[in-house]
Amino acid sequence: MKFANENNKNHNNWAAESSFSAANLLRKGDSHMLIIQCTKKLGDYLKKNLTSKPSETQDLFYSWHAHLFLIKRKKYIIVMNSQTRYLFVLGPVVAKDIKNLDEMIYAGIQENLEADGINSSFIEQYMQQLDGIEYM
Repeated sequence: MKFANENNKNHNNWAAESSFSAANLLRKGDSHMLIIQCTKKLGDYLKKNLTSKPSETQDLFYSWHAHLFLIKRKKYIIVMNSQTRYLFVLGPVVAKDIKNLDEMIYAGIQENLEADGINSSFIEQYMQQLDGIEYM
């Protein structure tokens, strides 16, 4: 599986304006559910019932949006952080990849942040605080 890094010119906002800024590092022991808000098109492809919505207290830093799109008849999933607008693309994906979508998203977040030169300790802390993925 390839990961395409499709970030805009403000990709450094991830570290500069996020909970990862030096003054706002997360406390050890905190855990967060990673929320993936899917478009109807992606929800249909995943064959998941996506009727729930995130709570109003959901930390947007752990909330992502995802959409399925086609390029030359190949399927890709674009994943964007709700707070920072940081994004990356997974794909091309095939039906057998869907059973490993959680792992693909975790790897996509980590690999793309590393490729963009985000401090590895920030990435490690973010990834350790994840308590699973919930699709909405």
